[in-house]
Amino acid sequence: MAREGGIIAAIIAAIAAVVVALITAGFFGHGGGSGDRGGGGDRGGGGSSGDSGGGHKSTPAIVLDPRDILPIACGTGNSCDATVTVTSDGTADLHVTSIDFTGPQHEEFAANSDCTDLLPPGETCTITVHFNAVNLDPNFQAKATMHVHQNLRGVGPTNLKVVGTGYAPTDSPPPD
Repeated sequence: MAREGGIIAAIIAAIAAVVVALITAGFFGHGGGSGDRGGGGDRGGGGSSGDSGGGHKSTPAIVLDPRDILPIACGTGNSCDATVTVTSDGTADLHVTSIDFTGPQHEEFAANSDCTDLLPPGETCTITVHFNAVNLDPNFQAKATMHVHQNLRGVGPTNLKVVGTGYAPTDSPPPD
């Protein structure tokens, strides 16, 4: 019986040592970590780099405005622009690395961006989406998905549907 008690005490001591090590590494968010250590960002919870209370790793986040669909209407043969606002919504800098399009009419869309540098939390930048209307039918919609590639760990690109409608250009201005 005494031997079993010694084994149980050893197991309890080993578990306590592991728990202390995890707390020190910042896995439970009870102090001990030094801001960027811990790796707690991927395990949930908040905190930011240098947050003495959490020890959780800072993480970037992205918000696009509009969030769902970007409509663009343009005279056929012309190029028209629409803007998308990118907001850094996390606790670490956001980095937009590239932008591309896929979908049935992806070749009718292109993008330029001023999101070239690291974007600190709370800051915004702009993506200008260009639509080159090639279809005269106002009932036809050119559709594509814009992919905003960024530095969010373990997450694919942030996507936004774009829809372009072309209409026939007129030779004279519309009446007053």
